[in-house]
Amino acid sequence: MFIQRITNLFSSISLYLEKSSERKKILKNLTWLLSERGLKVIAELGVGTWMARYLGPQNFGVYNYSLAIISLFSAFTNLGLSGIVVRDLVRNQQRELEILGSTLFLKIVAGLIGTLAILIFASVANFQTVVVKLALSILSLSLTFQAFDTIDLYFQSKIRSKYTVIIKVIIIAVSSIVKIALIALNASVLAFAAIASGEFAFTALGLALIYQANEKQLFQWKFNLKTAKSLLSQSWPLIISQMGVVIYFKVDQIMIQNFLNLESVGIYSAAVRLSESCYFLPGLVMASLFPSILQSKHISESAYIQNFQKSYNLMAAIAYAIIILGIFSSNILVSLLYGEDYQEAGLILSIHLTSSLFIFLGAVLSKWLISEELIFFSLTRHGAGACMNLLLNLFFIPAYGILGAAIATVLSYGVATYGACFLDSRTRIAGTMMTQAIFMPLYWLKKNQ
Repeated sequence: MFIQRITNLFSSISLYLEKSSERKKILKNLTWLLSERGLKVIAELGVGTWMARYLGPQNFGVYNYSLAIISLFSAFTNLGLSGIVVRDLVRNQQRELEILGSTLFLKIVAGLIGTLAILIFASVANFQTVVVKLALSILSLSLTFQAFDTIDLYFQSKIRSKYTVIIKVIIIAVSSIVKIALIALNASVLAFAAIASGEFAFTALGLALIYQANEKQLFQWKFNLKTAKSLLSQSWPLIISQMGVVIYFKVDQIMIQNFLNLESVGIYSAAVRLSESCYFLPGLVMASLFPSILQSKHISESAYIQNFQKSYNLMAAIAYAIIILGIFSSNILVSLLYGEDYQEAGLILSIHLTSSLFIFLGAVLSKWLISEELIFFSLTRHGAGACMNLLLNLFFIPAYGILGAAIATVLSYGVATYGACFLDSRTRIAGTMMTQAIFMPLYWLKKNQ
């Protein structure tokens, strides 16, 4: 009966999306996004796991530890502008060139600052091996190229993501081929770091070319100081909150290296990569639904709330399906994909997958906070999650190793996404909607007894 209810939920969402040309547009856009992310997951499960086998836990640990450090800095260089820029482009289409130009300028400056900061950090930090320093230096170059994701935000606001998908699919395919060639040539971990950085560079070039080919307005973008100040004044809480997100997403890998070793980082990262391979789903769904949900608020407040509740329910249903599947298949999956050297990652994967419930619900919450102009609350919830993760990891990793890191991650996700909503009267309605979604299986079972 539970499976039947999930099927009915998906059917109702599909019917909802097919009721108008605008919703059909959303469904088409979502299909494009799912295709790109699906290919990325396939590439990760195929070439990515092959790369992990080739590098071994030690060098795979170097690679993922370096990426974790880069992620901490990228939380700053992205400036928390994504949702705000999409919202402003939807609301102020006559000012889009000014919004896009100001956003690009801010992100380029932030990227350059981030690159310089990482180079300084790499030169003074005391790592277990010099290879980490070199990998960090190479990967730091990607931060500036990420600024061109501004073009992706434009296509998101128009619900026309197929253009960016085309570029990203090409980059994924080429990158996968190059990685296979590097494995065949017995290349070092630094070569794979260079490929990771190069992906951002070629993606930036591709986005610029496809935007210019379709809109022919790239060179008309203009920087406006007032607009830039307005964007930063709204986004600074999101910058800090994104840093909190990255802390409780990546700090476990950094702390494992400090308390244990790089080999443990490699084993833990193998499990996390499989777990995170499904995290793209809620972001894609909400990226497609968000413009339409915003528009529904101007029509009916009840329809607006109902649309968010449907989104929470859908996210919870997908998450539960993933968790159940993961519990029964994690050990087999790790053994099949990574081999005996990563066998310990099986249990880590089954635990880490339970966090997907809060990740999926959090994607809806983030959009709701932007829509309700409660962006400052993101700082509170992610700060709480980050502090919880740091404290739990300080105790759990020395006591329980990488298993403790997985448990700490799940608990901190729950605090940041769900628990924190009840700390503020303005966000309790979001907590209530999440409660309904979380206990949806029990409600359905009780109703059908």
